[in-house]
Parts: sequence; C-alpha cells; structure tokens
Amino acid sequence: MPVCADLHNIGAIGFSAGGRWALATAMKNADVHAVVSLDSVMLFNDNVAEAWKRMPHFNLDAVRVPVLHLVRDAFAKQEDPKMWEAMRFADRTYMLFDAPALDHWDFQSIGYAISLAGVRAEIAPKIAANFDAFNRITLAFLDAHLKGRSFTPKDQPGIKVTHLAAQPAPLTTAELMNAIEEDGAEIAIDAYRRAWKSRGEPPIAEAALNLAGYTLLFAGRVAEGTKLLALNAEAFPNSANVYDSLADAYLAAGDKPKAVELAKRALAMLDADGTLTPERRAAIRGSIEGKLRE
Repeated sequence: MPVCADLHNIGAIGFSAGGRWALATAMKNADVHAVVSLDSVMLFNDNVAEAWKRMPHFNLDAVRVPVLHLVRDAFAKQEDPKMWEAMRFADRTYMLFDAPALDHWDFQSIGYAISLAGVRAEIAPKIAANFDAFNRITLAFLDAHLKGRSFTPKDQPGIKVTHLAAQPAPLTTAELMNAIEEDGAEIAIDAYRRAWKSRGEPPIAEAALNLAGYTLLFAGRVAEGTKLLALNAEAFPNSANVYDSLADAYLAAGDKPKAVELAKRALAMLDADGTLTPERRAAIRGSIEGKLRE
C-alpha cells in the first residue's frame, strides 16, 4: 500500500547540533509547522552559534511555529535563556530531564541499544524510561501540531515542564501584499492602523513594510506604494531610511521638490539613527546623496 506524505505539513526534529538546523528550517520554510529539539545545542551561546546568527536566514522573529525543547540538565546549564525568550512569536515548551545519570546519546536509539546489550546495566531501566518518554512526548507534540490533536505536557518524575505562549506575530510582507491584492491598499492600511492601535506598536516590521512599498512602486502602482511608505514613516518617525524611501516614492511620482525635502530630512537624521550598522548607514547616505545630485 503506498504511503502518502504531506510535504506542506512538516515537523523538523534535530538532535545535538541538528537542533539549530531544525530551527533554521522553520525560519526559512513555511511548510514546517513544528520543531522538536532533542538534547540539542540550539540555545548554546558559543562560537558556532555566533556564526549561525550571522547567516542570512537567521531570524528568531521568523520562528512562528510551536517549538519543543527536550534537554538534560548538563546542557541546560550551557544555554542562553535570552534566545529562548526571543522566539516570542513561537509557542515554546521546555522539558528539562534532570536525571544526572543520563548522557547525550540517551536521546538517540544508540543509548537505548547499548543498555540492552549490557553496557551501563546499572542504569538501564532509567535509560529505557527516558527513551520511552522522549519518543512518546515527541510523537504527541507532532500529532498535536501536525494533526490537530491535543498536547498538554505536565511535570512528571524526572521531567520539569515550562511553557511560554506565543505573542501575536506581526504581518509578514507576503501577508500584507496578499491583503493589498485581495482588498486594495486602502483597506490594508486601515487594517494596519487598527492592529497598531490594539497592539500599541506597529504590527509590521519597518523593513517588511518598506519592501511592500517598493514592490508596489516597481509594479507601477506609485500612488499605493507612496501611501505605504508614508505609513512607514508615520510608524517609524526616527528612522532615516523610511524618509529616504519616501523620497524615492515622490521621485517616482515626479514630485522632485517633495523628494528633495524628504531626502534632506533623511540626511539630517542619519547620524542620530542608532539602529543602523556602519555599512547600512553608508548605503543610505549614498542613496540620499544620489537623489540630491539629481
């Protein structure tokens, strides 16, 4: 009988170093709907983590699916809790296995297999119980988030459970563009303002809204693109980049005096904008000066 797989409803599981790559898959692939970390280094703050964080795909805000982290006390002591907290748009379940006798390989079948063969016989029952527990928990978690079943883990002997609920996530660029295509820019902007009011902060990141505005400009929809970029300047009034972008919109509309006014405003704000890296600041300066030369 053929086995069918739903390639658009995937769970990513990572053991050891694989925990980082399972989480990275959720950052990049919208088909990943759940992540499981088995005694992994996912939350370590080491040199490899620093290199991982510099990769183009790395974005903890992009993790918007449930994450289950099963870890021993020995690894938990090496973790950076700020990274776990920073995954604010993901529903996070942390399960600490505090039995000191367990080792790293006991979160894989090899630990169970060698205990059956007589190695570490004195703690074989503990290894077997651990093997059964993490497999049952992983299956229940994936069934809950890939098949719609329930998952409510509780403390049990040797396992302590903590949970952090996901915060409401801002719209992505794709979601915003879909809303504009389906309902028009005005309705999408009204929805943005309502969400802004209810959340108390802009519901879309500055970069995402900027990209959406430029997408409309490049598509020849200058009036709509200008409205989005003006909204971005309203939402992020201390950003030099949003005024530089709005200047591009007015330039595309043929309003050069307004474009010059906005470009000069962006230039005046540029050095005070503490959110920019030196490279980004230099790129924005080049964009502003190019417009002013025109």
